[in-house]
Amino acid sequence: MQTQLKFSRENLKKVEDKLKLAFVEFYQKLRLLRSYSFLNTLAFSKIMKKSDKITSRNAAKSYMKMVDNSFLGSSDDVTKLMERVEATFIKHFSNSNHTKAMNFLRPKVEFSFEIHGYAGLVVS
Repeated sequence: MQTQLKFSRENLKKVEDKLKLAFVEFYQKLRLLRSYSFLNTLAFSKIMKKSDKITSRNAAKSYMKMVDNSFLGSSDDVTKLMERVEATFIKHFSNSNHTKAMNFLRPKVEFSFEIHGYAGLVVS
């Protein structure tokens, strides 16, 4: 016995929008994970350099090789997963428009700089 599912356009649009947002959130979390990996590796490198300086040892290079070869130092799997998410999103949610998809996936960061100057005259 096979049942036929019926969905209205409105329901399909809601589901599509939720799925689209899920992809965006997942992609942004992957970006954070990749940044976290990079920052941890950078921090470990700085700690090892400081340790070498204090102890007069040259252990930083060998330790950094181990870190680079570990899961902590390698974000290749995360990068590959990000590429797969990008490809899927481009194909299914942006009509194969790469620019449109990437603008949607990447968070919009706005910078505003305000310069407040203080000019004063001191008379003595």
